[in-house]
Amino acid sequence: MKNKLLYLFLLITSTCFSQNYTAELSHQGKDLQDLYPKHWHLVESTVGDLNADGINDLVFVVQDVNKKHMQSFDFYQHPINLNPRILGIYFGTSQGKFIQHTAVANFILNKDSPNMAEPLAGIEISSAGVLNIAFELWYSIGSWQSALKAYKFKFNNNDFELIGYDFSESHRGTGETLECSINFLTQKVKMIKGNFSENDADVETWKSFNLDEPITLKSLTTDNQYQFEDLFF
Repeated sequence: MKNKLLYLFLLITSTCFSQNYTAELSHQGKDLQDLYPKHWHLVESTVGDLNADGINDLVFVVQDVNKKHMQSFDFYQHPINLNPRILGIYFGTSQGKFIQHTAVANFILNKDSPNMAEPLAGIEISSAGVLNIAFELWYSIGSWQSALKAYKFKFNNNDFELIGYDFSESHRGTGETLECSINFLTQKVKMIKGNFSENDADVETWKSFNLDEPITLKSLTTDNQYQFEDLFF
């Protein structure tokens, strides 16, 4: 398994579109339907208290249905929607409104092939106010590998900072497996390498890293990569 897979936790691969798509979201509204264009598709939504003010906040993923960015396949019944998926984060107010805090068009993975399973595995806000976003990467044809990615963000310094990341991958051909858990608060990484087709015991290693400044949700774009003092090389 190539070493470069070890830092895929911060490499998001999705169709590149203009950030102008985020301008389609409303600045504020009384409910979810007020916040995005009527004809757009709601992919997923969740509520919870992100900023510890005792008021429910709203997080959702929506997608345009512009036919210019729909791709059809002869062997697949439905066209693939390649319009970007927009992640909207809105804070609730005591007046019963939702006010936009963050909107990004380059983080939520899109289904880009008929052979690809739905990549968005879920979004939720924990009781501690942590925003959890999970992805599953699985192809029925064209790839031997499958992977799970789980991001944890916490609202701090008026931004959503990455505080945790979990990554697991397996190869159906070789049997190789990799699990990586990163705690950005303690600045420690746990990695477990194994092979489900062999009887050898898994190998667990721990490493520490230095993080000069927090990684934020907005910094996780399609063309950015992060490494910590060559930790994964």
